[in-house]
Amino acid sequence: MELRQLVHFLAVVDNGSFSDAARKLRLSQPALTTSIQALERSLGVRLFERSHQGALLTAAGHTLEIRARLASAELKTAEQEIGELQDARRGRVTIGCGSVFANSILPRVIAQFRPTHPEIQFGVTEGLYREIVPHIERGTIECGVYSLPPTFHSAELVKEILIPRNRFHVVTSPKNPLAKRRKVSLQEIWPGPWLLPRVADQVSLLLTETFRKAGLPPIVPLVEVSSGILAKEILRENPTFLTLTQELLVRDELRTGVLHALPVAEAKWVREVSLLYRKGGVLTGATQEFLKVVRAVCADLAR
Repeated sequence: MELRQLVHFLAVVDNGSFSDAARKLRLSQPALTTSIQALERSLGVRLFERSHQGALLTAAGHTLEIRARLASAELKTAEQEIGELQDARRGRVTIGCGSVFANSILPRVIAQFRPTHPEIQFGVTEGLYREIVPHIERGTIECGVYSLPPTFHSAELVKEILIPRNRFHVVTSPKNPLAKRRKVSLQEIWPGPWLLPRVADQVSLLLTETFRKAGLPPIVPLVEVSSGILAKEILRENPTFLTLTQELLVRDELRTGVLHALPVAEAKWVREVSLLYRKGGVLTGATQEFLKVVRAVCADLAR
């Protein structure tokens, strides 16, 4: 198996036919066919079935595609790292994250990082961990930072704990009558009104399971949002609303009294904030420098 053959193989996969791939590669179609046939002989399997729809992957072809794309991602990383060795001031960081990292940690990291690395570029993708993890596993995103549920596991990724204890709180406005209470029950907060994430995530699951164990039906949020910043603004202006959120996302508002955490004994959860990256993957020089600052900021927040 040769690297050139893998490049040709992925070109056929991406373009859907031998003829379109040959044009993309600027090869003759017979030359491309000969290369793919040699690859198939070396593996002892057929990789494509030709039909009127084009070149369709066989089961063996699908298996090879996964590994070929990982190899391609590693080559791109190597090219980038070599470029960075020539000019250590430049590079690109690609990272996936949830709302907690995006809104409460990342701004601090960039503020500390940019003065010494002014030409480093960033590609930040915000989304649920289950959406981003496949991209990290494939190598299209280098790393991710998430508050993960205890059930999370990936055989492809390293999980490095950055903040061991990130607590969840039921949060409301200090003007809410419940904010004056020294103890609040699940029955008292169940009616809401609730402000929750638009897409079901671990916050919604935690609430649903907690109310279920208490013999209460699932709550129906009055407002659903996809932005943590918007959620905080709504809470400030609407004293009766409740939400369940992570402490890192509202720690400044709790400290200054803009928002208030209700003392609900049954609603005390803790999650780890973790860094994810591929096992055996080589992080770019820019990303390694960036993660040094991420670790330092998170260590400070953990204290």
